[in-house]
Amino acid sequence: MKSSDSVDRDLKACGLRATPQRLAVLAAAAGADGYFTPQELHEILKERRTVVGLTTVYRALEVLERTGLICRIENAGDERYYTYCSRVHHHHLVCDGCAQVVELDDCGLSSLVGKLEQDTGFSIHGHSLEFHGMCPACGHKVTGRPKRIV
Repeated sequence: MKSSDSVDRDLKACGLRATPQRLAVLAAAAGADGYFTPQELHEILKERRTVVGLTTVYRALEVLERTGLICRIENAGDERYYTYCSRVHHHHLVCDGCAQVVELDDCGLSSLVGKLEQDTGFSIHGHSLEFHGMCPACGHKVTGRPKRIV
């Protein structure tokens, strides 16, 4: 779990004011085990007796996502899932069994990006890649997403 000083530094490094609500949301996200929904994060904050409304949690996550401190995890449903992220370029390996998220720092896509730019005339300024599967602990068992992962 990240210290409150570290969370405060992360916010300031992104040019954000370190409001008590943002600090609480980011600290809870940094301490979460795997991906989470805004509602799950709100429940964690309530358990910690931290008063932050659900609407504020949604707004804080949106702001933090724009800065790269929080990443949105894609899924087939309509629910929003997030994970705490490092600020360096990376991709995700997501376990569909236990919600574990592993950051992959080795991108390896620069030659593909160059080829796409050459072939299409696009000027590509970013990309994201996410792999879904089962971690070794979950094996090949097929389960739904756990109700509570933190």
